[in-house]
Amino acid sequence: MTNSKNYRHSLAYAIELLNYNLEKFMGNDCPAWYKQMFVLFLILPFLIRFGIPLLGIDAQLVMANVGPLHIEAAASAIVTTIVIMLEAIVFLVFNEKRMPATAPILFLVPITLIGTGVVSPSGYVAEVTTNLSVLLLVLTVGSTAANLKDPIGIPVSMIIQRWGKSLYKMGSAIFLLGLLGSAFLDQVTMLFIMIGGLSSTYYTIKNSREFSDEELSSINGVIRILIYAAFMGSLIGGTATPIGEPQCYRIAEILGITDFGSFFAMIYMITIGCGLTILIEILMLIKLGVGEYRFKWPDPEKVSAILRENSLNVPNREKVSNLIQLVAFFIFVLSLLLLAAYINIFLLGMVAFGGMMMLQGKNREHYISHSTGEVINLILVLLALYGVAAALAQQGIILWIVLQVLTMPFLMQLLLIFVVAGMISSFSDNVFVATIMVTALLIALSADVITMTSFVSLTIAMLAGTTLFSFFLPIGNAGGLCILMHQFCNEEINLDFKRMFLFGLPLIPVMAITSLVIITIAFYFNNPDMSIVNQETIMHEVENAMTLIGSH
Repeated sequence: MTNSKNYRHSLAYAIELLNYNLEKFMGNDCPAWYKQMFVLFLILPFLIRFGIPLLGIDAQLVMANVGPLHIEAAASAIVTTIVIMLEAIVFLVFNEKRMPATAPILFLVPITLIGTGVVSPSGYVAEVTTNLSVLLLVLTVGSTAANLKDPIGIPVSMIIQRWGKSLYKMGSAIFLLGLLGSAFLDQVTMLFIMIGGLSSTYYTIKNSREFSDEELSSINGVIRILIYAAFMGSLIGGTATPIGEPQCYRIAEILGITDFGSFFAMIYMITIGCGLTILIEILMLIKLGVGEYRFKWPDPEKVSAILRENSLNVPNREKVSNLIQLVAFFIFVLSLLLLAAYINIFLLGMVAFGGMMMLQGKNREHYISHSTGEVINLILVLLALYGVAAALAQQGIILWIVLQVLTMPFLMQLLLIFVVAGMISSFSDNVFVATIMVTALLIALSADVITMTSFVSLTIAMLAGTTLFSFFLPIGNAGGLCILMHQFCNEEINLDFKRMFLFGLPLIPVMAITSLVIITIAFYFNNPDMSIVNQETIMHEVENAMTLIGSH
């Protein structure tokens, strides 16, 4: 009898402990359905990968058969890869304070990818290693930019003071700042800078306690509009130069283009045309107050007065300190432009980060860890998505899509390569997608499926797709992820996945039509300037492409 009571007592205690830890799992305030969804998502890839062969309905599919290249993949592996990719997207869609995304993605993606065998551990590590310089760049330069919140807040505050009454002028200025900055830095760095400046301005307005909750809601909406304007500007600017986006640097390297002017000459029609079109449409949406663009300053005069008073109250020594930090940062930007060809960018970023921390007197470890905290979430999510990218490569999915496009007439090739590059980038990582797609084009060139002129035209169209059209979903590029994972955007002004998608929804068809028309004019009715590219370099890259595909 005593043993029976002890047993029941022990069982009740064990159940109590289990319930307590289940409640604590993913946070006490995390909804039960979200936890259940995580468990389902963890099991589902294994059921698909091993269940389909058990049912006897699996099949080996030929993904590529070009020249010496022959790739096959199991249908169950392809479906599993796509399911895991969609699961990661779902977590990012629901990412908010009560429903975490980073930890579930970091746990689920590697376990399901490697556990189901759709990617090998060596393939996963190889993909991360290939993008290591990008991750280090985000860590060092992004941390430097994130630490410039107060200094960058000065020019942002001046813009709002001067043009606060006109959201059109203010939106245009922020758009152009994002465009120019991302052209000569990179998209992520520029967005960290712009978010830092706008958040500093936002907190100045909020802490004045001059506005009601309803008015603060409108101010939140305006700040969201300005951040999205900076995001779209950074997309355009990042396409214009070899250092604006990592894939731009890689494409310039493949084409043998060594200077900014030659690269811009290749893509200027697309960049300028899309830039003007998108800026005009954003201003029209603000004017008409459509959807997420409907918010206005509750009292522009009061906002300007608060910012003006705040700037007057800043001690002179603080103003001089902020000015010194700005000058130091622009010296870093100049050195980046002059030395990027000789020194890895992340090394320059490391020096800049250390210098900025010392200028601010923040030399202790907890200051440094706090400054890097805003970019760590982004880096961790990128690490997970690189695994998805490696699986897409190992299964030959992207390669198969490109080869299907190349079976069509040349005009359709140009149009579809742009759309396909943008769509795949939206679900994955645009740097990786550009790398794999240009590799597929190099393989097609080696097998005489396309000519050298067609290769150059298709490569530029594909590059434009991975940059300009990758905002179809907010996770399509590192800039969108930067906004989604940024604490200020996510928790303070509620700029989440849904709002990012709604901001971009009216821009997608306009961007697509404009880009496709310009691509048709530039590369179908005309030919690219082949004197700019180095054909010997391209043929050398063909050999490297065959080695890369072989390693996957």
